[in-house]
Amino acid sequence: MTSVATLPAVRAIAIGLIGLAFSCSLLFAVAPKAHAASLSPAQVSAIVSLLQSFGADQTTINNVQAALGGGVVVPAQSSSVTVSAGTQPANGLAPQGTYIPFTTFVLTNTGNAPTTVTSVTVQRTGVKSSDDAAFAAVYVATASGGDLGNVSSFDANHEITLPMYITLQAGESKTYTVSGMMAANLSAYASDVVGFSVLSVTTNEQVGGTLPVTGSSQTLSTVNVCSNQTLSGYQCWLTPPTAGTLSVALDANTPAYGVVAAGSTGVTLGSFRFTATSESETLRTVSVAIDDSDASPSDFVTGSVTLWNGSTQVGTAVLVNHPAQRWDGTATLTSSVVVPQNGSITLTVKGNINVIGKTAPLSASGDALSLAIDGAMAVGNSSGSSIQGSFGQQYALTTQFTPGIRVYKSFPTFTYSTAGGTVMNGSNTLLTLTVAADSHGDVQLNKLTFSSSVVGATLTNPTLVGPNGSVGTATVDSRNNISVTFNNANNPTDAYVSAGQTKTYQLMGTLAGVTANSSVWVALKADTAAVAVGTASSIGTSNIIWSPESINFSTPTSADWTNSYGLGGCYSQSGLGQDCFSNVLTGTTPTPTPPAPTPTLIITADAGTAANPIPSGSSVNLTWTSSGMGACGIAPSEPTQWAGNWGLSGTKNTGPLAQTTTFTLQCNASVNGVLVGSPYNSSVTVYVAPTSTPAVPTSPTLPTPVLTVMATQQFNGSSSYTAYPSVGDSQAFTASAWVTLSGTACSVVFSDADSAAGNDVFMGIDATHIYIRADKGGSRLTGSGCLGSYAVALPSNISGSLHQVAWVNAGSNSAVYLDGTLVATVPLSGSNVGYHNNTFTLGRFWDGATGSYRNGADYFNGTMQGFKYWNSALSSSQIQQLYTAGALAEANAHVANFAVAFVQTMVSDTLFVLASPFTMTTNMLSSVLYWSGLY
Repeated sequence: MTSVATLPAVRAIAIGLIGLAFSCSLLFAVAPKAHAASLSPAQVSAIVSLLQSFGADQTTINNVQAALGGGVVVPAQSSSVTVSAGTQPANGLAPQGTYIPFTTFVLTNTGNAPTTVTSVTVQRTGVKSSDDAAFAAVYVATASGGDLGNVSSFDANHEITLPMYITLQAGESKTYTVSGMMAANLSAYASDVVGFSVLSVTTNEQVGGTLPVTGSSQTLSTVNVCSNQTLSGYQCWLTPPTAGTLSVALDANTPAYGVVAAGSTGVTLGSFRFTATSESETLRTVSVAIDDSDASPSDFVTGSVTLWNGSTQVGTAVLVNHPAQRWDGTATLTSSVVVPQNGSITLTVKGNINVIGKTAPLSASGDALSLAIDGAMAVGNSSGSSIQGSFGQQYALTTQFTPGIRVYKSFPTFTYSTAGGTVMNGSNTLLTLTVAADSHGDVQLNKLTFSSSVVGATLTNPTLVGPNGSVGTATVDSRNNISVTFNNANNPTDAYVSAGQTKTYQLMGTLAGVTANSSVWVALKADTAAVAVGTASSIGTSNIIWSPESINFSTPTSADWTNSYGLGGCYSQSGLGQDCFSNVLTGTTPTPTPPAPTPTLIITADAGTAANPIPSGSSVNLTWTSSGMGACGIAPSEPTQWAGNWGLSGTKNTGPLAQTTTFTLQCNASVNGVLVGSPYNSSVTVYVAPTSTPAVPTSPTLPTPVLTVMATQQFNGSSSYTAYPSVGDSQAFTASAWVTLSGTACSVVFSDADSAAGNDVFMGIDATHIYIRADKGGSRLTGSGCLGSYAVALPSNISGSLHQVAWVNAGSNSAVYLDGTLVATVPLSGSNVGYHNNTFTLGRFWDGATGSYRNGADYFNGTMQGFKYWNSALSSSQIQQLYTAGALAEANAHVANFAVAFVQTMVSDTLFVLASPFTMTTNMLSSVLYWSGLY
């Protein structure tokens, strides 16, 4: 803000240093040139030197020097607003109880953009200090007689700062008059002469012109013109205009209770209607309070909210005070907001919501943002009075708080069609539900409840099916409400909806006794009240239970679950706390299904029998026929080069074959053109004669591991482990080891973590499971298995025998292998970025919760060899190559250890057994591997 008071400052310097008389000379030096002639050049030079010694800027020095030397004062080149004197009122009387104009000034916007002037500072002139009391108030009047706001008290220098809050358009000039409301009784001041000088104006721009502007002089008089009208031409205020009133209430457009995602901007928090009576009023300040029972300033970016008049922001309230259990902030309006007489305007309060995260301003979901207007001040545009809002006791406006908006990191939206349909006896889709996650984060589902009503039929076996099958268990209560609880152990994927994505679920059920008069009504139930965020069991009576995944992957015991109250989607249509509208299905008589034909499938080869194998590199023709089938193709277990649609019958050539190969054709039966039932398989084996000297396969081409421990290590299961340097950061990684497990307890293969709880990477095994965990940096790869891991069931008991175990983490998902074969794909994100302890440990778990090695039964118990770790995700073929290479090495070791070689000679096919140590040639090893079935 720029306040212009150039000449009063100069005058103060002059009075202090060279006396009152010289000060008067300096003061009048800015008058027309005739007054400057009384100063000699030496006096002008002395004044300029004095200004320079006190650090006056060059523009001020040039202007003073020009004025004292008879020149013209040059306005500042950077000025946007110029102040000049207007036509002044005539000198005369100032009778008691009247309005008297004193000083007229003109404001001109010389810039090229609008500017706002907020106030003007004036000084009363006259001999007596006591004459301040001769004024009931001082105000700025517009050219049309309007009042911009009055002030009744002077400071010690007889100065008053008067409010204006006016806007000047580019090139626009406006005239204003400093006026006084004379006291009702002037007997103590009669015959005193008073006036006003404009000292400065306050605006956001630079100001130029000549100040002060001094107006007329008026003689105070006790003539009572307001009662006996002895003088004409005066306006009386003894019966002043009645000041208006200001009230506020919640506007009808205030949002109902709802939810919002953390990180959202420009969120409408409430709308408030301001009403003025008796006169129009200009709002100056508005105070906003938020209920601190469930919110604080940290919910908002910069701890503040903004006020809007339509699309224009008119103020900002920083929430800093804390009276009576709420946070409060006052906004001084930066734009003119006028409430019309006996009319209303609506102001909207908006906020930018802070984000939620481990290091974010908010660390949890669930804050409810409810606010009220708990104070306002306006100026009556007729009375000039300051008007406080009369809308209840300040800081006790509980009836005027908005319904509230609850903040979650993310939230789901449930929608489904209510277009209806038909049902028949047997399995039916009762409702197709779509769940969308807000773009700010993932959501997890724990429980969904549906209301159901069945007329003229019976419903059994309700099931909710997601993209990957049944999501969990479904129960039906005495009111026919179907409650579905998600089971992450059996279906770990369908409980999650990723940020900005959708998933579709089908509520299925078996119907019996269906006729044309049957009907089924199904709807998603609602919750009728909000709940505090808590564990799933703590809000277990809720109809809908979901988690915003505020910090980490939520488990049922995490305090990060809530219900459906306030959600949108289908609830927006039915209303807050009301069940979504029903999908109504009507019965239909089923069309009899024709009996399925007896399908047949035969595949043959024209050569390559066991008795008469074909030479290596030869090919055969495969021929197949089928009946009652809809489509045929190679079985999933066959090589990919045979993939594709084979048709219902035909012939294909195999191409060159290097070894005995079994071909399996797979077809599905067809009824009325629809594939039904389980696939039918038919196989044929083409036998290929072995070459006389099979070659030992070459080692697979694999990337170089960042850690390799080939030596066989014996771990005792209670105290032994080995530690290695850190393997560094990797979003994707692969770990492989050959292990022989002793016992059945959980044994740690490797771990990589530091002292930060909940940021671990480790792999473990027991007799029937492989356990994996990678939840660094908010990744979700955890579970209820050993040491908080995700458990992958193995096809058989592996205790006591040598096996290869491998884990490939691709970042967004993981693959788990046993002996080179894929066991399971885990659709949860994992990471090994950060949180290292500068060591990588085999055989023991580093516990991030305690910042130390964990003591317990999870030490590795058995032998481990050939451990390798890559900072990349290997392919399934590379895992198979890795397993094959390890199996060949193991076979070679057995042959050398026992010194047993099976050699088939090229001449007599005689089998020899050598029982003493010997040196095995490459060809001999190749034969051993071939005839032992290891190659």
